[in-house]
Amino acid sequence: PGAVPTVFQESIGEAYPPARTGADAVERSAQLAERAGVEAVTVLDDWSAYASVDQLEDATDRNLGLGENTMDLTLVPAPDESEVAMVMAYDIGAADPEDFVGFDRALAGAPDWSGATAVALWVEANTDGPVDLVFQFQELTGEVWRARVPLPQAGADMPLVLPLDGETFQWADWSPADNGAIDLGSIDQYGLYVGHGGPGRSGSVSFGPIVLLR
Repeated sequence: PGAVPTVFQESIGEAYPPARTGADAVERSAQLAERAGVEAVTVLDDWSAYASVDQLEDATDRNLGLGENTMDLTLVPAPDESEVAMVMAYDIGAADPEDFVGFDRALAGAPDWSGATAVALWVEANTDGPVDLVFQFQELTGEVWRARVPLPQAGADMPLVLPLDGETFQWADWSPADNGAIDLGSIDQYGLYVGHGGPGRSGSVSFGPIVLLR
């Protein structure tokens, strides 16, 4: 696997900030909204809720496709320890269409994404060739909607913004067909994947907060 991107590698340790609740969570959301240049955000994951990689693994379902693909997840504190990045290191040996790694995470209950305009992710990649990022979400009906974009190579302090519309997110044809329209009021899972650059790709991707823009 590739090296951890430099923006997150200055302070690697075992102690992570405690999960934010109450006033801390409100303040954190306000900080992220300011960074994203919007009025408000809803935090899906900022990784501080996980006290260890084991907890992160327990909260997610791995999907490495079929073939010689590997993925390692780590949690990396930022230099000032105010933020935690999740680093996904990968080696992909399988050919298309199995040339991907990633995970799905079930969301508690049925969070209402209504009113959100986009998903935003702070992302920085260290890759040895063209690799794509896939962010997807699943409705209670089982319908899955996917956005596939090139991985950003730099600019960790600026989010990658994915509008929640039918142009950015396409229906995954392997998922059940329901009404053929995105229903933001019934999302129960999201997924995060890298790959689709063919076999022989390796590297690492650092993910900062994942938020809904409002």
